[in-house]
Amino acid sequence: MERLLQDATAISGIEYDISSLNDVYQAIHVIQEELGITETTANEATDTLQGSMSSLSASWNNFLSGSGNLNQVVETATDVVSNIVRIVKEAIPDLMSGFMQALPEFLNLGKEILTQISNGLITYLPQLLQAGITILTELINGIIVMLPQLVPIALQAIQSLITGLITYLPQILQAGITVLSELIKGIASMLPQLIPQAIQCVITLVLGILENIDLVIDAAIQLVMGLADGLISAIPILIEKIPVIIDKLISAIVDNLPKLVLMGIELIVKLIAGILQAIPQLVMALPEIVIAILKGLASLPSMIWDIGVNLVLGLWERNQKHGKLDLGKNIRICKWYYRWNTWYFWYTFTFKSNV
Repeated sequence: MERLLQDATAISGIEYDISSLNDVYQAIHVIQEELGITETTANEATDTLQGSMSSLSASWNNFLSGSGNLNQVVETATDVVSNIVRIVKEAIPDLMSGFMQALPEFLNLGKEILTQISNGLITYLPQLLQAGITILTELINGIIVMLPQLVPIALQAIQSLITGLITYLPQILQAGITVLSELIKGIASMLPQLIPQAIQCVITLVLGILENIDLVIDAAIQLVMGLADGLISAIPILIEKIPVIIDKLISAIVDNLPKLVLMGIELIVKLIAGILQAIPQLVMALPEIVIAILKGLASLPSMIWDIGVNLVLGLWERNQKHGKLDLGKNIRICKWYYRWNTWYFWYTFTFKSNV
């Protein structure tokens, strides 16, 4: 390298420092020009990936040492990227061609691999199953063997957990109560500010709605009108579909009529069975039913007396109010009262007694 720098100095008359990469680069350039290979070397530095990477490394080192500038780094980096793009672009057709040529071999190889795997699985499947069963059996046996030792450990762990919870439960409860108390205090302290703000928000909302009430009413009217127009427009479609709906409904009823009949028969059978099962309860409740009827009959005379008294008082007040005694109308009312009592007695002693 020193000989090269001396030769470059003899050619150009410039002193070159071997410790400076830029001087070394310039000295090499002088020698290349003297030998007539400058253009070839420059082309190699820009058109080949190795040369462009070397140029990028040299320009970066020059930039770090202060003897070069950033433009040289950018220029050489651009050459590197261009060479990478060119190489990839040139390699893609070769890669695709090679891949397409090798694809049948890949497919045959994949088919062969799958065949070998399938054959291996079929051949060794019984052994694999037996090994799996053996492993599972050994695992279960190990658990069973270790169960006497595992149960005390598990119980001890549970007991320790419960003991710890019981030990720290007062602190946990106190912490929870403290948090809840502080939360309530915070909410209470904020209520004087929150309530006026909430009221102001509601007032603002109401005022906003009232200020735009015309728009709201117009929108509601448009909504109702649109709904009405839609319903009116859909009436012909609905009328058109009514026969189809009725036909489908009748068809469904006819198709499911046996099911409905069977369900009705089943319900009747279950109802009869339920009544038969309830006969002992009805017989046991019969004394209570008779006592209730007798109590009702015992209270009947007082009820009739109250009704009669109220009827007479009502007639008297009516006559006093109108200032005249309408004897015919009063007689008709008494006849109606007599007939009603007669019907009520007949209903009570015939129908209710039979029930």
